[in-house]
Amino acid sequence: MTRHRVIALLVALAVPLAGGCTIGDVSDPADDAEQPTAFPATVESCGEEVTVRAVPQRVVVNDPAVFELLLELGLHDHLAGYAGAGDQRNIPEQYAEQYANIPELSSADFTLEDILEAEADLVIAGWMQGFSQQTGLTPEALREAGIPSYALSETCRRVIDNLPPASVDEYFDDVRNIGVLFGVSDRAEQLVTEWQRKILDVQACVSDSPRPPARTVTISGGDAEIAETAPGLTFASFLDRLAGGENIFSDVPRLWGAMSWSAVAERDPEVIVVVDNATGPSPEETLSLIRSRPELNTVDAIVSDRVLVLRRSEVYAGPLLGEGVAARASVMHPDTCG
Repeated sequence: MTRHRVIALLVALAVPLAGGCTIGDVSDPADDAEQPTAFPATVESCGEEVTVRAVPQRVVVNDPAVFELLLELGLHDHLAGYAGAGDQRNIPEQYAEQYANIPELSSADFTLEDILEAEADLVIAGWMQGFSQQTGLTPEALREAGIPSYALSETCRRVIDNLPPASVDEYFDDVRNIGVLFGVSDRAEQLVTEWQRKILDVQACVSDSPRPPARTVTISGGDAEIAETAPGLTFASFLDRLAGGENIFSDVPRLWGAMSWSAVAERDPEVIVVVDNATGPSPEETLSLIRSRPELNTVDAIVSDRVLVLRRSEVYAGPLLGEGVAARASVMHPDTCG
């Protein structure tokens, strides 16, 4: 079956994607007349209502993926500052100018003082990606200071129990919600449609592959005892399945966390994804650590040298998710997606 016929069939039937994943209906934003956002505008975040009384003019964000999303939404003039971008290595070329020109509040996660000094009128971040019960910087604390905030849906699992694994549709809802808060719902829907089509294109080449789903593991760092991995609740795990893979820790109901090197070896991944976080060890350091572990000497991914380095924005929920899925598929299914 040709790639175009596969795409047409998936769109027409809205069938599940690889591994039972779905990405919602692919639609043309031009099919529906744009309805301007009425203010005050209210959306939901982690089960709580978030209301802005007018279009935010001084938004502060934590995490490169959030910063890059706002740039894609055309909101660079509304950004008062960003944090959490580390040493800014490996910045995507299309965003380099904005990284240089928009104030960086902190290379690490922002603080309440950073937010107040920036005179923020909206904060967008995630739990343990800016928001933290330990530091006291929470949506509730910001609300008491008169500042609304939005928490990324994947990270709600750090404060709400028994949520299902993260999905790409959940991120699309984040994008739509942020579009509502800024009155740019049309642009948000255009982005969602572009990403859906990129994923469908990857799905077409995966469907032509004779290979079964590749066993994968995503590693962002670690030490002599443990690997920092992306277990079953993460967005990264969902992207693995979209690319024709299966996370070896998909049965572990956690977000990012430590797993022993022996546990990685026992599940024998065929593909290892290394995350360039920009706030932790370099990918070269992580690769060196992985190759130094004697437990992994006979692991399929090491023996066959199927190790892939991806930017943080290609692993976490962000506007480069399509590129991240395509890069994974090119390694997992090189015959048809390479």
